[in-house]
Amino acid sequence: MPARPQLLSLGDRVRYDGREHTVAALHGTSVRLVDDALAASVVLLGNLLAAEGFTVLSSAPSRPPLPDAGSWRGCPKTPQSGPSGGEGT
Repeated sequence: MPARPQLLSLGDRVRYDGREHTVAALHGTSVRLVDDALAASVVLLGNLLAAEGFTVLSSAPSRPPLPDAGSWRGCPKTPQSGPSGGEGT
């Protein structure tokens, strides 16, 4: 039996139900898949992982790391009021 993925992420390409899909959303135990014809479907994660022929074809690139805490120096700690950062008109 092939190994199952330990983590499924947005943007991953998977084979499910005989077609290739992109993971478009994850919500609780639901996974929204979009195929190459832009048809969307929602599948329970457990059913997806247990499906015959399910395969992760490629993983989405990881997100870039957040900047070091020091690079945030000089930024205001609280949001400014008003659209231009000053007091309302």
